[in-house]
Amino acid sequence: MSVIINSADSLARIETGMIIVPIHVYPHKFVRHPLPEVRLRYPLAYAQMRRFGDAGLIEKGSLIKSERFAETRIVVWMPTAMSTTGKHFLDWIAAALREMRNQGLHDRYTIGFPAIGVYDADKTDVRRVFRLVKKYLSDGEKDVHFLVNY
Repeated sequence: MSVIINSADSLARIETGMIIVPIHVYPHKFVRHPLPEVRLRYPLAYAQMRRFGDAGLIEKGSLIKSERFAETRIVVWMPTAMSTTGKHFLDWIAAALREMRNQGLHDRYTIGFPAIGVYDADKTDVRRVFRLVKKYLSDGEKDVHFLVNY
């Protein structure tokens, strides 16, 4: 359908079937998730992602897709950076978006996607991220909300 710039909803609170959560990884394991509101709202999905990280199974371009559990939406954890103080890697974001397209996630779910780069601390050009999201997900059957508040 289309990619919609959404400044009204936050990543944790948007009413979509799926949310994409950027995570930071260090060599060999996941260290911390930068969005505490998401972690608190979706504790089972967070625990599942932590198990993947502790097992060393998180790498660039990978997606850690939660099961539905008792939570209301699917959470997809997407590695985007090596540390919370470093910039997000566009090639990692592009690889994850390609994988989302290959799995047809944009045909099955409305998606809340964070506008990575909208905050100065992201050290990433939000326009380039938006172009990548449009390139890989705009041909889906469902809408993608590019969330300015995350």
